[in-house]
Amino acid sequence: MLIAIEFCIKRLLSSLLWIVWRAGLNPFTFLSGKPDTPGRHYIEQFLQQYAHECAGHFLEFGTPVYRRMFLPGSVERYDVMDVVPRAEVTIIADLQNCVAVPDNTFDVIVCTQVLEHIADPFKAAAELRRMLKPGGRLLLTVPAAYPYHADPHDYWRFTKDSLQLLFGEHFNQIEIKGYGNRLAVIATYWFWMSYHLPRRALEQSDPNNPVLLSIYARK
Repeated sequence: MLIAIEFCIKRLLSSLLWIVWRAGLNPFTFLSGKPDTPGRHYIEQFLQQYAHECAGHFLEFGTPVYRRMFLPGSVERYDVMDVVPRAEVTIIADLQNCVAVPDNTFDVIVCTQVLEHIADPFKAAAELRRMLKPGGRLLLTVPAAYPYHADPHDYWRFTKDSLQLLFGEHFNQIEIKGYGNRLAVIATYWFWMSYHLPRRALEQSDPNNPVLLSIYARK
């Protein structure tokens, strides 16, 4: 019995390695440093597209992961908001009701993979607009396909239609874009595979099968 199980496992591993090889994946990527997951790759691609247009007073959520994406001379001030106090957090507030932040405060708001953790995204969308200065820019991403990840809760997955419903009434100028394809979606749900997709696989775009969605909006 044990010999039969061992044989089946070896056959399964051989089949998986063959699939990986045919797909152009690299099973040894971890030996050459931490690679990008599809989500991280697409977020950075999106931010790079608009980074040159952004300057002034910035707001990011959670941790200032993407401050490095913007030109040093363009950042006059960089605030970080979270509900949990930490060293890098400058504003302790709930995005659904940011009473600590006056109207028209920020030139740029960077909100990546946050909205799925918000119980009332309609309130959050209204607050994001309220906190932006006239002419200010919102750079936002949300998951379209992603495993459950409570932090501490995980409420939503989004489509272009739902983002238009949430933000269309608040912004006159809004661009919604999907990033990803079927292979990237599959890799996102299969954690090991998500670290081994070659860049050429990530660059193929399928608007009907996005991993994440982005919003670029101006107030």
